[in-house]
Amino acid sequence: MDCGAFTRGFDGIRVEKTAKIVYSNKVFRDSTEHRADDRRTQFRHTGRFYDQAIKENNPMKKLLPILLCAAILLAGCSKSGDSETTSSGSEASSVSEAVSSEETSEAASDSASQGSEAEEVAQTENLDSAVAALEAVNPINNPMAYSDFDVENTLMLNKDNLVAYKGDVSNTQSDCGLVFVAQAKEGKAEEVESELQAYKESLTANNLYAEFADLTALAKDARIVRNGNYVAMVIASVDVGDYTEIDKVLETALNF
Repeated sequence: MDCGAFTRGFDGIRVEKTAKIVYSNKVFRDSTEHRADDRRTQFRHTGRFYDQAIKENNPMKKLLPILLCAAILLAGCSKSGDSETTSSGSEASSVSEAVSSEETSEAASDSASQGSEAEEVAQTENLDSAVAALEAVNPINNPMAYSDFDVENTLMLNKDNLVAYKGDVSNTQSDCGLVFVAQAKEGKAEEVESELQAYKESLTANNLYAEFADLTALAKDARIVRNGNYVAMVIASVDVGDYTEIDKVLETALNF
């Protein structure tokens, strides 16, 4: 047996098998790589499709404009609300200050009015006391009390300047005795005094007592005294004849 031929035959078979194995491995690799490429391609296609689907069907993409609009509206409302709140607060503060100021003014006005009214109350006891003291030293013959008509039309006084008054005048033609005391309103006493001075001058200017020289002299020397808000006028009666005692009483008669 030819060992060389056998060896060559065995080697040929081995080479052929080796070639088949190599080819089979190559085909397998190619097939595997091809399938892998197909899978990668498919995966890439699927991924792109998935991404596209997400982009096209993503609900957030549709909601985003709505959310942005809502955010803008909420911001605007918040600013408007803050502005309205500030404006309302400012208006409320202004109204509160105005009301407070008005209430303060009204309270001050009421207080002043009440104080004024308290000062304008007629002090009848003072008037009674002064008239009584003066008539004690200057009795009035057949006395006639002064009325509102007499005060305005005889004494010619402005009643708007007076709080109260009291007095008597002789109702006898042959006598000129007179006692009159007035409580003037605040700041009006000087005006009342001037009006009584004018009345005093009118008594002699018209020669009211021309027939009775002594009466004219007494009227001409009539006393008019002012102290605070009180004003007194006294004409001595014929029976008294002078002002000695009257002057003494007048020094204190209006000290209230």
